[in-house]
Amino acid sequence: MPENPFRVALIEEVALIRAAVACLLGTWPELELVAALSSREEGLILARTLAPSLLLVSVRATGAGMAEFITSYKNASPPTLVIGLGEREDSRTAAEAIRCGCHGYASRDQDEGKLRHVLSEVGAGRYAVTPGVDVPSAFLRASQPLSPLDALSSRERQVFS
Repeated sequence: MPENPFRVALIEEVALIRAAVACLLGTWPELELVAALSSREEGLILARTLAPSLLLVSVRATGAGMAEFITSYKNASPPTLVIGLGEREDSRTAAEAIRCGCHGYASRDQDEGKLRHVLSEVGAGRYAVTPGVDVPSAFLRASQPLSPLDALSSRERQVFS
């Protein structure tokens, strides 16, 4: 194990996915899995005592609830960088997760190398999304809200042009 592995907490509601991701994370020597939790409420309760460097959290529901959770978690554990774990390679969900305060986005339908890439990039202090997710790079660098036009698909942009 490296001298200073990233301490990772996982919050995933679905037991089978939580167990599989926890098992995978446990095989990577650069990571130390400190918790695999089933709810955001559990995560908030343990935030101060766990003090993970990275939090991988399910983002099935984004919006106000997700933004509120991330703000609460960061208040409880300020150094923790949050990575949203979404259903698929979805640019809108990724952008919304980052807008809510996530430093990265990974999807469940990717291979383990892509997840590892996102974790290592965010662990190094950079914003990162699953390769293949189209979130404007300027948004990732600046972490500023997207223009409403940036949320449109390429086809939707064609219609409005």
